[in-house]
Amino acid sequence: MELREFPEDIIEKARSLDSKAVSAVFEHYYPKIYRYCYYRCESREQAEDLASEVFVKVVKSIKHQSGNFEAWLYTIAKNTLTDYYRRKSVRKENSVDEEILEAMPDEKAVDNAPLIQEELKVAINKLTDEQQQVITLKFIEGYDTAKIAEIMKKSVGAIKALQFRALISLKGILKEGQIS
Repeated sequence: MELREFPEDIIEKARSLDSKAVSAVFEHYYPKIYRYCYYRCESREQAEDLASEVFVKVVKSIKHQSGNFEAWLYTIAKNTLTDYYRRKSVRKENSVDEEILEAMPDEKAVDNAPLIQEELKVAINKLTDEQQQVITLKFIEGYDTAKIAEIMKKSVGAIKALQFRALISLKGILKEGQIS
């Protein structure tokens, strides 16, 4: 998957609160932030709420943003998720989406793709925060290692090691069936 950079001139216009530019930024980045939140929270509705909250914060503070826009955006998303879990006093590792329990198919079910996606989501939620972030950015958002290092403010080597540990942990969780 090849990711193209979002035009810097549009980001500059958005920093000036140009409504068309802000709208373009929202349209481009909202799906990414939604997916980032979805794989790290309890439900689709919660992911939508959190992604919306991220963009409210973005609009309120974009005038003062400088440096790498994507790194800043994902930092806001990460902090919004952290704040959400602090407010709820819920540990992500123990959260189970009720939709998953309701959607459990019987043995005769033919299409297990949604179930597999939900199992993966629950398994990802059992990883550490940094492991969740690297897995989401790499495999859900499709960023390369250098871009992830930039977003997470770590070295490429640290990201590779973190990704390796995350995949080993994820494999163990899925293999042992610890997803419930």
